[in-house]
Amino acid sequence: MIRHGRGDAGQVFLVGLASVGLASATVGIAVAAAFLNAYGPATWWRSVCVVVLALASMAMVLATTTVVWSCPSGGAVVGGLVVFFAMFVTIQHASNAVGDTALAKRGVSTTCLVLDVRARTETSTSTDANGHTTTTTRTYNDHRLNCPEGGPTDMTTSRAAAKKGQSLRIRYDPKGRLDTVPERGVARPGASLRKAERSFTVVVFAALLIPQIGARHTRPRRPSPHPQ
Repeated sequence: MIRHGRGDAGQVFLVGLASVGLASATVGIAVAAAFLNAYGPATWWRSVCVVVLALASMAMVLATTTVVWSCPSGGAVVGGLVVFFAMFVTIQHASNAVGDTALAKRGVSTTCLVLDVRARTETSTSTDANGHTTTTTRTYNDHRLNCPEGGPTDMTTSRAAAKKGQSLRIRYDPKGRLDTVPERGVARPGASLRKAERSFTVVVFAALLIPQIGARHTRPRRPSPHPQ
């Protein structure tokens, strides 16, 4: 077992830099997957590459967290946990930024009749590297739509966008690669990017500063006055 003491400040900083480098590469891979999904050619290998890149980004998140945990500092555990969760938030917002831009450029707006709305609940369980289990429950609303020719037939949102029998203004991707959304809920292309920048700032802080703070506040053990 690795014991975290004061550690060497230079070593702690270098480990932090390596973590930031891995985190940057992770975000780059996730953005590449989102870009390929939105703009790549309509071939089977595009789907395969998107899946491979997405799995690679998840593996890189774990690798980045492990590097932070390997830091010889009392703040490594806290820093690693913050990096772990902030990385997933960053990836989500960065990927959304790509999709928002694509939907803003080629998305089509239309008015559809809501034929039906059904709510469903999904529960997922995940376990982190320390063995802690987290259960998450999410509710989705599936809308069945009657749109003009070429429009979508369904849409899924976290909240009901309209009631059965109502008309709903939506925006959809004519290529069918991006999620259909209510027009009033279309995000500005730069909004998700700014959120990604803020969450990545948290990643940098957690990787560089938290371990440094932990190293400074961890006192070295005093030698025993009665050596055996």
